[in-house]
Amino acid sequence: MVAYVEGVRTLFERMPDGPQRRESLPLWDEALRRAVLFKGRTPSRNASSLVRRPDARTKQCYYNSQLLLLDNRSRLRYYEGWCLSNIVPIEHAWCMLDGRVLDVTLELADKQLNHDRADATEYYGLEIPLEFVRSNMLDTETAEQLIWKYLAAERDKSRRAK
Repeated sequence: MVAYVEGVRTLFERMPDGPQRRESLPLWDEALRRAVLFKGRTPSRNASSLVRRPDARTKQCYYNSQLLLLDNRSRLRYYEGWCLSNIVPIEHAWCMLDGRVLDVTLELADKQLNHDRADATEYYGLEIPLEFVRSNMLDTETAEQLIWKYLAAERDKSRRAK
């Protein structure tokens, strides 16, 4: 999975020079520098005291994970990156509980398809702090992908500090 994500970054490197390439490459480099690989996920039944999201939906990982985080601020951490549960990695969001992946979105999809891919699933991503998630949801009134927005905000904060 790591090689796949690095390959996507290489595609940006091969783009014609321009603003999108110049802005994207440093963010990709920072994402790869910070990303951590996780294998497998914990079933939500092992965290039933936390998972009370009857409105969780398949293909809505940012919505599901961000709301789960906000419902359980003290116990969960929020991650975004890539997930491999079939053939090709997808951009994805999940939560971490005590060092283990908690992914209600893929668990719901597995249940609907009568699969159990929990042990075979790989995750590669970075933590996005609760305050950034909360602030973005209040500002935009939506749950959306945050990895690039977060890394750009961190870069801008670092530039201002210099």
